[in-house]
Amino acid sequence: MNKTKRILKTVLLLSVVLVLAVSLVMFRSIEINGSSMVPTLEQNDRVLANIYPEVERFDVIVFRDRNDQPVVKRVIGLPGETVRYEDDQLYVDGEPIEEPFLKDSSLQAVRGSWTSDFSLEEVIDQTTIPSDSYFVLGDNRRFSLDSRVYGTVPEEAVIGEVIMVLHPFNRMALVHD
Repeated sequence: MNKTKRILKTVLLLSVVLVLAVSLVMFRSIEINGSSMVPTLEQNDRVLANIYPEVERFDVIVFRDRNDQPVVKRVIGLPGETVRYEDDQLYVDGEPIEEPFLKDSSLQAVRGSWTSDFSLEEVIDQTTIPSDSYFVLGDNRRFSLDSRVYGTVPEEAVIGEVIMVLHPFNRMALVHD
C-alpha cells in the first residue's frame, strides 16, 4: 500500500511538472494596455495567448509593433484578400461579412458608427493584403490605432492568439469570435 501511494504521488508530481512545462512552451500571459479592444478586452486585463496559432479571421492576436511592444487587435483581413468598410459594413473580397462580436456592444449606441468608410487602397496603398500579412482592427474601432494607421501586420510579428482572460477573475472567460 505504501509503495502504491509513492507511485501515485510520483505520477501526480510528474503530471503537474509536464503540464507546467507544456504550458510554458505553448502559452504566454500578456497584460492589456489601452482601450482599443473594449468591450472584448479592457485595460489591465491579463490574457493567455497560444503562441502557436493558426490565424483565422476574427481571431484576437498579440503582435509586436514597430517599437517592439506587444499589441492586441482582431484579425479582419487575411493574406491576399481585399477589405473595405462602407456604412459600418465589412466587405471582404466584395462580400459582406457579419461581425457578431460587435453586435453585443453598447459602444455603438453611445458613439454612433463603428468606423468611417475606407478601402484597403486608401489605408495601405495596395489592393490586396500582402501574402505574409494580416489586416487588424481594434473592437473599439473609433478609438483604435490599428492597420488603418500603421498598415498590415507581418506574420513574423505575431506572438500568439488570445484564448482567454485570466485576470481580473470576475472577467475570466474564453475569447472567441
